[in-house]
Amino acid sequence: MEERISLKKDYMEFALKLCNKISSEWKKDKLVIGITGESGSGKSVTGLGLKEAFQSKGLKVAYLQMDDYFHLPPLTNHQNRQKSFDNIGPHEVDLQELEKHITSFFNNEETLGRECVFSENQFLEKTISFKDKTVLIVEGTYIGELEKLDVLVFIDRDYKETLKNRMERGREAFDPFIEKVLDIEHNIIKKYKSHSNIVIDSNYNIEKNYA
Repeated sequence: MEERISLKKDYMEFALKLCNKISSEWKKDKLVIGITGESGSGKSVTGLGLKEAFQSKGLKVAYLQMDDYFHLPPLTNHQNRQKSFDNIGPHEVDLQELEKHITSFFNNEETLGRECVFSENQFLEKTISFKDKTVLIVEGTYIGELEKLDVLVFIDRDYKETLKNRMERGREAFDPFIEKVLDIEHNIIKKYKSHSNIVIDSNYNIEKNYA
């Protein structure tokens, strides 16, 4: 599900800078970019900004969000987490299906996928076309688990720093249980930084390039 987000001018300037960096350092006919970080860290705005930046250069871009690959729809998944904290982690997501879709991108194929409809707590089937696409952007909390990425971008803002963003986004109210969930996610996601190629700090500066 591609979120409807208004991209501010200054952030689009940053996205173009990030696009230029990636384009200059990773020259490939088919490029897969993963964007990972904690809830509210700016994954969607970074991903959508990057998509627009590549499109402004005349490239055709495909965009996938991890929200569409959870085994359970949002409310049902939340209820499953309430049963046990052991239900939190990468195993909540069908990463194998996501890897298959990345393969479909490399093969220029059209395939079936799903779209998460948060308001209806369900997934709808949709067709995903990778025909003629040269850039694939994949965004989500556990994207660092994927093996077929050319570039992994890590947004280095933890759940305590992103509290205001999460409240403004309106997807969730403050809840001690959710903060506990985010703490568990934090301890999983922070490990992705060590094998990322690009790190974006809390002020949206490119902090370090591991590649």
